[in-house]
Amino acid sequence: MGEQPKMNQRSITVVLADDHRMVREALVPFVRRIGERVIVLEAGSLDEVIELISRPEQDIDLVILDLYMPGMNGPGGLRRVREVRPQTPVAVLSGSVHSQDIEGALDAGAAGYLPKTMVGAAFVNALSLVLNGERFVPSEFYLGLRDRGPHMAAGEGEAGGDRAPVGLTSRQWAVLRELVAGRSNKEIAKILGIEEITVKVHLQAVFKRLQVSNRTQAATYAMQRGWFNNRTAQRGDIAPS
Repeated sequence: MGEQPKMNQRSITVVLADDHRMVREALVPFVRRIGERVIVLEAGSLDEVIELISRPEQDIDLVILDLYMPGMNGPGGLRRVREVRPQTPVAVLSGSVHSQDIEGALDAGAAGYLPKTMVGAAFVNALSLVLNGERFVPSEFYLGLRDRGPHMAAGEGEAGGDRAPVGLTSRQWAVLRELVAGRSNKEIAKILGIEEITVKVHLQAVFKRLQVSNRTQAATYAMQRGWFNNRTAQRGDIAPS
């Protein structure tokens, strides 16, 4: 499926928690695609998760948590996990894309919200984002925000009058800004301190949100709407990748 995120040479340990065994069996192969050496620890309830992550000798790099499995009590279970492992990113897995569920999970400290309807490649990319310190939220959430009114996404705007349209996160906005400035994916990754695969994932989300097909169309779309000041827009041509 293309380039994988660069992780440490040691193995990556992931706790995959869902009360349906068939769901876990279906997801394990995709979880193992986030690195060269991935150890998947399975759990079927919140109590099992707490038992696994409470072992002081056990390194845990990521927890994937079914929002409605036994013992969760919605975001309350997520908060319990965060209390035990405050430095470990937790991605919520759910069949729901209702805004109240997504907002509740994010407020409780989730680093990502993964609908069970996601296709394999998107699921792997979302986990890669979370492991690289990013936050993943499904596009349905931003569509819901757009329907509420002309709000701006959190963290948008900067000196010079730049403003992001609803539906772009602050990081996607930053990637788009550098794209307009003519940066390649490699240059954008270096400037923003993220992996190149992360830049590619953000760009795909930007293209989808703006309803464009490539970098040139995205840059043209942004400049025609005056989203960036002239100094930013005139840094260079649009790089191919």
